[in-house]
Amino acid sequence: MASGGGVGKVCATGKDRLRWTPVLSMAFEDAVRKTGGIDCTTPSAIVEELRPLGLTVGQIKSHLQKVRRDRFQSQKTSREPATAREILLKAKLEDELKRLPFEC
Repeated sequence: MASGGGVGKVCATGKDRLRWTPVLSMAFEDAVRKTGGIDCTTPSAIVEELRPLGLTVGQIKSHLQKVRRDRFQSQKTSREPATAREILLKAKLEDELKRLPFEC
């Protein structure tokens, strides 16, 4: 399985299922920003940014679709400002991402 926090779980298709850990999600978000933003980026551009993690285009496509769908859903309902807990969690995850053995 790919490094970077993914935990493999064999599914009915016999393939490993990727678990999107908070650190992996932060790396994905950073790659999306670097490649033009959520509406303009492509899965192949994100794969290039996350090459050290060994993610497949299929894994990226699926996650990008989920992120876009979730963003669309959250725009329908107004989001409350971030709580102190969310801010601290994000800071902790960003610090953990900086300590990874590769550059994102």
